[in-house]
Amino acid sequence: MLLRPAATDPFPSQRNDDYQPPAELIDGEEEWQIDRITGERMVKVGRGYRKEYRVKWTGYSRETWTKAVLLEDTAALDQWEAQHMVSTGGCHIPSSSGVF
Repeated sequence: MLLRPAATDPFPSQRNDDYQPPAELIDGEEEWQIDRITGERMVKVGRGYRKEYRVKWTGYSRETWTKAVLLEDTAALDQWEAQHMVSTGGCHIPSSSGVF
């Protein structure tokens, strides 16, 4: 029995229509561009909590929840904090959905 090459036309359920641009290499580390931050939440981890932000990445169609520590020193986080400190008077009030 001889082997033949795999088909190059995927089934409809295997198609990836969400093109994702590659990361930029800056100082030897991969970095992606943030379009905007659209939400924040606290996630229970062990006995404590961890803050996460919902991020819309440039070039990606889906938003993802990302750890706050990974977004430190970004312009998008500075903008998010400036907007929400003014609108809430500096305090975040949790909603029933867990999104602030």
